[in-house]
Amino acid sequence: MTARSAPDLTNLGIELGHRHRLAGPERGLPEWHIRILDGEREVGSLRAARCLYYGVDNLAERMADHGGHCAIAAGRLLTPDGGFAPELEEAVEQPGSFLVLDRLDARPPFDDQIDVTAVVAEIIGRLTDNYYAVVLPRTRPEPTLP
Repeated sequence: MTARSAPDLTNLGIELGHRHRLAGPERGLPEWHIRILDGEREVGSLRAARCLYYGVDNLAERMADHGGHCAIAAGRLLTPDGGFAPELEEAVEQPGSFLVLDRLDARPPFDDQIDVTAVVAEIIGRLTDNYYAVVLPRTRPEPTLP
């Protein structure tokens, strides 16, 4: 078995594409489609939703309607009437809004944990401020062989 070669990260970058409804924006969430690039070649992608708490009607409902990881996060972080769940209030000093990351796809050799962490950290830095709680998908451990 040969060791996996480390990728050249000097050309690694991200391209952020923003999508939001023009008609009825109160029904959706601002969504970012992120391409992970090695120069001009796409080597991965990720989706991020900005879930702004203040100034919106029932964020829990909007997140549930968005589907995917947003719907799961809504059920765990917010009450059905749109308030913060007690566990969230205990865990986060000052909850305000959420950045929900979902659908990460990184192709070898850029799927290494360190490379993915660097990309995710850059995305968080560009799309949030101090009043965001970042929600990452939970990974399932690899099944163990008997």
